[in-house]
Amino acid sequence: MFYKYNLLSPVMVRHALDFYEFADFEPGMMSTGLNPDKDNLEMSGTSYQEIANLLINNIVENQEFSDRYCIQGVASPLLSLYKEGHQYNYHVDNWRTSFGRNDFACTVFLSQSNEYEGGELELVWGDTLQEFKLEQGQAILYPASTIHRVKPVISGERKVLVFWCTSYVKDPSIRQTIIELNDLMMKYEDQLNEVDKNINLSLKCIRHSLLRLHS
Repeated sequence: MFYKYNLLSPVMVRHALDFYEFADFEPGMMSTGLNPDKDNLEMSGTSYQEIANLLINNIVENQEFSDRYCIQGVASPLLSLYKEGHQYNYHVDNWRTSFGRNDFACTVFLSQSNEYEGGELELVWGDTLQEFKLEQGQAILYPASTIHRVKPVISGERKVLVFWCTSYVKDPSIRQTIIELNDLMMKYEDQLNEVDKNINLSLKCIRHSLLRLHS
């Protein structure tokens, strides 16, 4: 399953984009063992460390995001830049990150969608292809085992934050059930009357029981 989420505020996006103006960049293939399929640029140096830490701390402190997707920890992110002609061919992410087991990958879009042509994130789900090109601050979260690519940028510049997550629920099917349960509870939380609140409390008990059994 793929999930869209409003993850970074306009202020945080603007702060990240400011670093693109003066930070150092290196070829993206440097982070994947000189993989020629990866043709982009990635922020590096002390400037990168500063903004990367700030962004990841902001994401980790987003309790709603962490609870919804059962996030235990987040690995060091990449701040990527795709210029005209850049792309990243079909690939699957490593099963393990600097934090631990790699359960989710997440791409946060920093550029406005009308600032570049091409550069869609293409995800393969069975025999179906889905393309994503979201607005600033919006994120797409997907299983790290997903085959995916970044289509060639035709014009403009594509700027994104990419990071990987470890869930405290190891089993993907149980994790999916808990996420769907979370979404159901959030959807109707503001509409509950006093009788329904008892139902919501029961759902919370079920959720906590699933977490205890599978964490």
